[in-house]
Amino acid sequence: MKTFETMPPTNARAAVRLGLLRFPPNGTGFPGRKGRPPKPYVVDARGAGALPGLRRLIVDALKHRISNFGGIEAVAGLATSGMIWGALVAEACGLPYATIRLDGPRPSGLRREIEGEIRGLRTILVDNWIRSGESLVQAALIARREEVDVAGTLVISGRIPEDFALPILTAFPLGDLERAAVAEGRLDPALIQSNQHRIN
Repeated sequence: MKTFETMPPTNARAAVRLGLLRFPPNGTGFPGRKGRPPKPYVVDARGAGALPGLRRLIVDALKHRISNFGGIEAVAGLATSGMIWGALVAEACGLPYATIRLDGPRPSGLRREIEGEIRGLRTILVDNWIRSGESLVQAALIARREEVDVAGTLVISGRIPEDFALPILTAFPLGDLERAAVAEGRLDPALIQSNQHRIN
């Protein structure tokens, strides 16, 4: 599946300077997932909304990426981490917004899996990060079951699985962020080449 990763350079150095990447204060690394080696940095997509300058940079990058799909009529954010970014970029683009609940319909009230009417609209799905891609695939299945026209997916950053089945764009490709961190003197290039820190 084409992922559109070869796109005009993003302002990755600005993202690094503004705090999208977090580096351990003592240089020992952040704990790895499931016993994996320590990581020399973390992409703090969850906390980025607290920084106005970084938030604007991310929303601008997401908006720019959406234009590559063409004809997008709505934005859907994945609960919970994609909600803020989906809503912000929908507002920036002047598009309808909906939230996709991955844990099933609400047990009360309207009992919806999709909060917001986007049926029949050409829609982009938004999340903060991609690792395995399972959440995005699940969201696409839910959306299509509700007759939403899923055009593709959009994340702030992450590692795209080689067999990922949906069109996807990243606002800041992880390789761009790593190279920017090296250029800023925040990351040892040997750590990138080792592949030991990969965020999987």
